[in-house]
Amino acid sequence: MFEWFQIQRLKKAKNLPDAFVAYLKTYDQLPVKGDPWESLRMVVFDTETTGLKIETDRILSIGAVGVKEGQIVIGDSYEVLVSQGEPQTHEAIPVHGIIPSDVRQRGISEAEAVDSFLSYAKADVLVAHHVNFDVGIVNRALRRQIHPKAFLFNHIIDTAAVARKLEHPHRPHAYIDHTQYSLDALCDRYHISMEDRHTAWGDALITAKLLLQLLHQARSEGKISLRWLMS
Repeated sequence: MFEWFQIQRLKKAKNLPDAFVAYLKTYDQLPVKGDPWESLRMVVFDTETTGLKIETDRILSIGAVGVKEGQIVIGDSYEVLVSQGEPQTHEAIPVHGIIPSDVRQRGISEAEAVDSFLSYAKADVLVAHHVNFDVGIVNRALRRQIHPKAFLFNHIIDTAAVARKLEHPHRPHAYIDHTQYSLDALCDRYHISMEDRHTAWGDALITAKLLLQLLHQARSEGKISLRWLMS
């Protein structure tokens, strides 16, 4: 209910970008948590960033791919480079490989990036590995570029959390070895190729492949609701 009031306040705000106004209008189209997940479009996404601090680091790229009816929809893909208007000398460069010349040639502004991502994602379910980081850093960008109270209202799924629940349904969270639930560790365990690792779109595709395996296992155990994946 609190989220609903936040959305109503945002709808009354002045000078909002058209893309965010359109996104707010999709709030009424949020999936019902009791719906079977196979009927829903899931947007599996990843961000590459200047570092790992949500409060201070910035987005350098966003990649995403759609999943629906248990299939990856390659034609439903999204990828942008983001220009932050400053030289990229950050420690994350050796990991993501995004160099300043790439950003200068192909990058768009952070405002354009968040607008286009909202238009792509709409009110559909967002999925990422350790999703709170990716959602958090996008939310910071929304607040910088759109409105101090702007946020992603989509339902979210964390593939790391889903894997833990499937593998250890009764083990307390504190007694799980969380190092075994990194994207690399799970890809190794589920025999998923990690080609194009550490690019936003590449990691989104890898995460989508992991998601399909987790969904197959969940279905076999009768866990078919969106609520179960989110909990």
